[in-house]
Amino acid sequence: MRKLLLILGIAFINNIQAADLAIPIPFTPGTPAVAAEVNANFTAVESAVNDNNTNITTNTTSIGGNATSIGANATSIGGNTTSIGSNTTAIGGNTSSIGSNTTAIGGNTTSIGGNTTSIGDNTTSIGSNTTAIGDNTTSIGDNTTGIVNNTANITINTPNIANNTSDIANIDSRVSMLEVTYLIGDIGPAGGWVFYVTGDGLHGLEAAPVDQASSTWGCISTDIVGAESTAIGTGARNTDDIIRRCATAGIAAVVADEYISPSGYIDWYLPSTDELNEMYLNIGPGSAAPVNVGGFTSIFGAAYWSSSEFGINGALGQRFDTAVQAGTLKSFTVGVRAVRAF
Repeated sequence: MRKLLLILGIAFINNIQAADLAIPIPFTPGTPAVAAEVNANFTAVESAVNDNNTNITTNTTSIGGNATSIGANATSIGGNTTSIGSNTTAIGGNTSSIGSNTTAIGGNTTSIGGNTTSIGDNTTSIGSNTTAIGDNTTSIGDNTTGIVNNTANITINTPNIANNTSDIANIDSRVSMLEVTYLIGDIGPAGGWVFYVTGDGLHGLEAAPVDQASSTWGCISTDIVGAESTAIGTGARNTDDIIRRCATAGIAAVVADEYISPSGYIDWYLPSTDELNEMYLNIGPGSAAPVNVGGFTSIFGAAYWSSSEFGINGALGQRFDTAVQAGTLKSFTVGVRAVRAF
């Protein structure tokens, strides 16, 4: 019986190359960077990274398809081997039948006509089996070619994956070159005044460019648990604790939290005592030059609230005319200047 085999086509994979990265806006070290320019550069990087991710996905899919084709070819070879075995058995059976017919001719002349027909049928069957063996041999040859082609495709895809991995590493390196450093007195990412930076200049704190509405600290005679911290880096947590535990509308922490900068940043908070002092020393009246680049007001007694609580009835504030930090009744109206971390 002739076996019909479906020969699977082998799809060759084109060599996929990652897009070259072009940095649209260069920067000069030590000069302020505009947030929109930095965002444009990061958009270019994001596009190149997405292109590389697409290439890797395409190569991975192709390798999966090749593996499936190899499995199908192996199954076909197994089926062809079984067919060869069946055809060989049929030939053996036909030979025995010819021997039996010869004996019958000797014993019964009447049976000669029938036996002659049987011998002819057996001869035809042997011919059909021989053809089937030839077809199976051809299929094995085709399957062998398919396996060779799949092996070649895997060989092509392997360096492509290596190239994409190298491209991603190259992009990571270029991203690090785009990192903006800041100095005290620079314009920050949100358009405020940078008044504190880390050692590498990549991170720090910036104050809002202008004062917010003056306000009371709120919730006199109420202990705001968790809002006692004074260190740099604790103002945001203090502000959250105040807002969660004090339902009074329009208090200093709420005013700072609800501030939105002209560039759209919303992650502002009321500074801690130490953060407030850094503002005074670096961009306020306490700075060497230029003096008071932050433009802090001289009204309201030149005082500003911190988010650091001072007992159940008071909170710490700082005068920007004398640099004095002191506990003040929560019910007093004092200036507010929001800050944010970057």
